[in-house]
Amino acid sequence: MNVSIYPGSFKPPHKAHFNIVKNIYAESDKVIIFISEKGREGIEIEQSLNVWNHFKKYIGENIDIIVSCKSPVYDTYKEIKSNPNNNYKVLYGKNDKRRFQDMNGYNNVTIIDTGNIESINATDLRKLLRNNESIRKYIPESIPIQEYKNILYRNED
Repeated sequence: MNVSIYPGSFKPPHKAHFNIVKNIYAESDKVIIFISEKGREGIEIEQSLNVWNHFKKYIGENIDIIVSCKSPVYDTYKEIKSNPNNNYKVLYGKNDKRRFQDMNGYNNVTIIDTGNIESINATDLRKLLRNNESIRKYIPESIPIQEYKNILYRNED
C-alpha cells in the first residue's frame, strides 16, 4: 500500500496544507495526517480537526486525521515501523528536515520537503484571524471565507 503521512501542528490548517494533501492524494492509497494535540494562540485541536474534516470533502475521503498524544513525528516513526510492507511518503514543512533525517535509512520511505509554499504559514493566519483582517490568501479558493470561519469557530464538520 502507498501511504502518505503529513505530520504537523496545523493550528489552523490553511491553503498550503490543503494543496499539499490534495496533490499527494492522487498518488496515495491512503493519507494520514498526524496533528499535535497542543493548541496555539487560541486555536485548539478540535478546530484543526474540524477544518481538516471539512477539507476532506474537497480532497477525498481516504484521509485519516489522527491526534498525536506524544507528537506527530513520534507517531510517524511508529506508523512506519509497525507497517514495514507499506511504501511511505513523509511530507514535512519548513524547518522540520532534521526531525526526519533518521528516516533516510528506511528503504520503504521517501521524505518530501514541502517547504513554505506560497509564503503561507499558520502563525500569520492566526494573527489575521485575531485582528479580523482578510484571510483570503490563506484559504483554498474553492472554500468561501465565511464557510471556513464557521467551521473553525463553531465546531461544525
